[in-house]
Amino acid sequence: MKSPYTRSWRHTAGPLMWAIVMGLVCAAGPALAQTETGEEGTAPEEPTGETTEFDAYVAAAAEAFQAKNYADALLNFQRAYELDPDPAILFNLGVIADKMGDYELAFTYFNDFVMLPDVDVDDREKALTRLEQVRKLRDLQAEKDKPKKEEKKPAVEAKSKSTTEAEAKKAAELKASQDAAKAAAEAKPVETKPAEVKPVEAKPKETVADPKAEAKNCYDRAVKYIGQRKYQDAKNELERCLSLDPTNTDAKKLLDRVNIIMRLEAK
Repeated sequence: MKSPYTRSWRHTAGPLMWAIVMGLVCAAGPALAQTETGEEGTAPEEPTGETTEFDAYVAAAAEAFQAKNYADALLNFQRAYELDPDPAILFNLGVIADKMGDYELAFTYFNDFVMLPDVDVDDREKALTRLEQVRKLRDLQAEKDKPKKEEKKPAVEAKSKSTTEAEAKKAAELKASQDAAKAAAEAKPVETKPAEVKPVEAKPKETVADPKAEAKNCYDRAVKYIGQRKYQDAKNELERCLSLDPTNTDAKKLLDRVNIIMRLEAK
C-alpha cells in the first residue's frame, strides 16, 4: 500500500488535520481510517496515482520519527512544507522540535500555526496549549543558561578596572568642571517663566470615501504584519479596520488571536 500521507485527505477541515501527527506514533493505516470514517476496521480508500515528491518527504519524515531520528524527521517535514505549506506539517515541525529539546524553534512553529487564519478552532486551542508548554520550557532553559553567561562577567569587570592614569585624570577634571558649574548655578537665582499653555487643536475626524474598501486594505496589511511577526502593527491595522467597518467579523477574530499571541510573548 502507498504512503497514507497523501493529498486525498490532508486538506479536510478540523481535527483531521492531526492525522499526520497520529500517524507518527501509531500504525498509520488503522489510525487514519478511524480518524476519517469514525469506524474501526474500515481502511481509507487506496490513493490513486504516483506518490508525489511531497508525499515522499512526509513518508520519510514519519519513518524517521518512528525511528526517533528527529533531525531527519524535521528536515523532511521542512522540505515538504516548502513544497506545500500545509498547516498540519507546521504543527508536526513544532512537535519534533519539542522532542529535540529545541524549545525556541518549537515555540516559533506552534506560534506560526496559531496565527494561520483558516485553522480550525479546536486545533488552534490544542496548539495554544503546546505553545504555552514549550514557552515555559524555553524560559526554564534560558534560566539554566544564565550562570554560564555570568561566569564571563569577572573578566569584563577586571578589564574595566584597568583604567589608565590619563583617563582617571581626565575624569577628575571633568567632575571638577561640572561641580564648578553647579556651584555657579546655585549662587545665581534663576528666573522662572510661566509655562505657555497652548490650546490643543482638535484633529478632524478621519473621512474615507469608501470605508469598507479601506477597511479591507487595513485587514490585508494586518495579515502581512502577522507574517512578519509585527504584532503591534497588525493590532493597530485591525483596530482601524474595525473602526471603519465594525461588522467585519474576520477582523474581530484575527484581532483576538493577535492579542493572545501578544499576551503569551509578554510573559
